[in-house]
Amino acid sequence: MSNAVSDLLEVFNNGETYKDFRDRVYAEGGAVLEKLQRCERVLEKTEINVDAFKNVAQPLKALVLSEDWCGDCTDNLPVIDKIAKTSGKLEMRIVSRDEHLEIMDRFLKNGEFRSIPTVILLDGSGNALGHFNERPDSVTQLRASKQQEIHKAHPEFGGPEGVASLSDELRAEWSDLLVQMRDDTRPFAIAEVARELGEIASKAA
Repeated sequence: MSNAVSDLLEVFNNGETYKDFRDRVYAEGGAVLEKLQRCERVLEKTEINVDAFKNVAQPLKALVLSEDWCGDCTDNLPVIDKIAKTSGKLEMRIVSRDEHLEIMDRFLKNGEFRSIPTVILLDGSGNALGHFNERPDSVTQLRASKQQEIHKAHPEFGGPEGVASLSDELRAEWSDLLVQMRDDTRPFAIAEVARELGEIASKAA
């Protein structure tokens, strides 16, 4: 896979800063803002291990392929921003995945899926050190287990495959429990995102 240094740097330099992204989301409001704020509230109280980033000789760049509607993006962009601010060794820029499919298709999840966010860590010269897609597998597995627990504790929901046939009231209750579960597992998810990105950064240390 070619790193295509020049075009990655050009896209990075033309990307949106996290501040610009955040300001825009706050101005537009709605469901995207609610998702972002849920992450920010937990992140404010959560310490992140950024040793891997502090150990790099030169600051790294994080080129993030994202879309506002994606819950994993509103979950993870604040985490990357906190890593950047805490370590002083990371700079982030955000671009639309759908407008940069030629890059997305070089950094697919499992070589197959256009999952977002896709975070491409670059060294100071613009060489791709590695990439991270969507969320850590450990987070997916934990949340799947917690969702199974919800259905076991609430037989009125039936199995996950039956959610579409629930009444509006039951579906709302199910949705609220999933949102709470996501919040409860968020500190673990934050730590795992930082760990996976740190492993990539360690290549440059």
